[in-house]
Amino acid sequence: MTDEAVDSLLDALTGAPSLEDACAGLLTTARRMLGADVAGLVAWDARGRLEHLATTDPELTTSLCDLSGGPICPPSATDAHPDGILTIDDVAAEDRWPGWARQVLDAGYRSVQVISLPSMVHRPLAMHAWAARPGAFSAGAPPTIDQVRLAALMIAQAERVENLAEALRTRSLIAQAQGIVMERYSLDPEQAMAYLRRVSQDRQVKVRELAEALVETREKCMEPPGP
Repeated sequence: MTDEAVDSLLDALTGAPSLEDACAGLLTTARRMLGADVAGLVAWDARGRLEHLATTDPELTTSLCDLSGGPICPPSATDAHPDGILTIDDVAAEDRWPGWARQVLDAGYRSVQVISLPSMVHRPLAMHAWAARPGAFSAGAPPTIDQVRLAALMIAQAERVENLAEALRTRSLIAQAQGIVMERYSLDPEQAMAYLRRVSQDRQVKVRELAEALVETREKCMEPPGP
């Protein structure tokens, strides 16, 4: 990998204002580095449902990932590869997933690569790349893939930081709402928190949403607690 490519990758991550932008920056730069025509960054939740984090072509990559019987969904297809990289040099010669291969060929693609990446919080993460020409990824040098994985690790860490920041914001909001309730109804901290939980259950909203509304309006938007 050239210094220019590394700089481009780092710029895409460090200049991103949000986790979503960082994912998009990683994907766009990695697509150029790998020589793919289209690419996507995906994760799976605990139920195995696919989540598209970023894509160079939303409609196209979604349809490619939705093709059944192939190595994209479920993600366990890369488990048999110690390095976590699945490379199909020519889909026309692929006999492990014949039905899937025919659909990929019909879509106009001959090469596919799936790279397992450092997981995000509770979610396996992978990048999939597609090219119309056969053998597009056969020269995919490990240093290039290692750099993509390093960038993905940075994104995983960014997600953890973002989640922590959101947790702290939530904690602050609830503490402020708790203080408002304590002052308004002369309750102690435990009683105020129990009151917020009860109201959130009655209204079928999260405590955080209730606290946010209360802090923003500071209006008497709730009934006084019962005896």
